[in-house]
Amino acid sequence: MPTTTHRLEHRTFRTRLTARDGVGPAFTVSGYASVVEEPYDMGGYTETISRGAFSSLSSRPDVQLLVNHEGLPLARTTIAPGQPGSLSLTEDSRGLRFDATLDKDDPDARLVHRKISSGLMDQCSFAFRVTDQSWNDSRTKHTITGVDLDRGDVSIVNYGASPTTSVDVRSRSRRQTGNLGLYQARARTRYLAILNSADRKR
Repeated sequence: MPTTTHRLEHRTFRTRLTARDGVGPAFTVSGYASVVEEPYDMGGYTETISRGAFSSLSSRPDVQLLVNHEGLPLARTTIAPGQPGSLSLTEDSRGLRFDATLDKDDPDARLVHRKISSGLMDQCSFAFRVTDQSWNDSRTKHTITGVDLDRGDVSIVNYGASPTTSVDVRSRSRRQTGNLGLYQARARTRYLAILNSADRKR
């Protein structure tokens, strides 16, 4: 069984999104796009992302902050930290944390801010490739031990499944401040989509 998938996969989580206004045209979006060591239902089997699965962050992957895994980016890891449009990713004991600085002069960012403020958007998702994984003998438990986020994304989405991640939107003063043919999938409700179905064959 291969340990590496070549397709971009998505996991979507139910989150709590809050928006807080303040002085200045920039604000931050912070939270967890994924958690580790907490099993979730994949419809027929459970899946767990292991602590340490995001160790590839040390290679500084190119990741964008999107809405529903599509459209123009709101932020990107290639932008200098603290600048409008910057996105940073870290793994801690809870999971994959992201911090993005968005510019309120950007109409797309303003729209997302309004949707979060009103509670219309309260979900989070991320896109990745599996680099290391394992199954138990009965194929009822899937463990992801390594992922590659390069050319993937962190997304604010309409729907999610797992109540384990959180996102916070805070206002911030500005003073403080490649397409490889991969495809995107819509966020799913009540279950998490997996694209590499071949890995489930016995």
